[in-house]
Amino acid sequence: MRTISSSRRLVLAACAFVVTLSPGVARSTQNQEMRAKVRELSAIEKRQREDVLRLPGVEGIGTGLSSSNADQVVIRVYVKEGQATPQLRAQIASLLGNAPLEIVETSGFSAR
Repeated sequence: MRTISSSRRLVLAACAFVVTLSPGVARSTQNQEMRAKVRELSAIEKRQREDVLRLPGVEGIGTGLSSSNADQVVIRVYVKEGQATPQLRAQIASLLGNAPLEIVETSGFSAR
């Protein structure tokens, strides 16, 4: 039977520890990156909110996760159904500096 020296045991234990923690470390890094992206896009949204809301047909604006990719943060602009023309989409994109964007068509908002 072969014995493993204490220094090798320490190296093996350290490697096992790193491998065990790697998914958590990756998630933590991903969460930090996502929070940074939320802050970045929220700042853009705040700066441009009034100009975007002045566009005809625009009902609301917010920052959140993409409806098609939960790993992507986007600015969501809510537009009345049928009014999300290519021209309006281009105006919105231009105002938001071509930030990641989702246009959501809605029948409108009402207070409850």
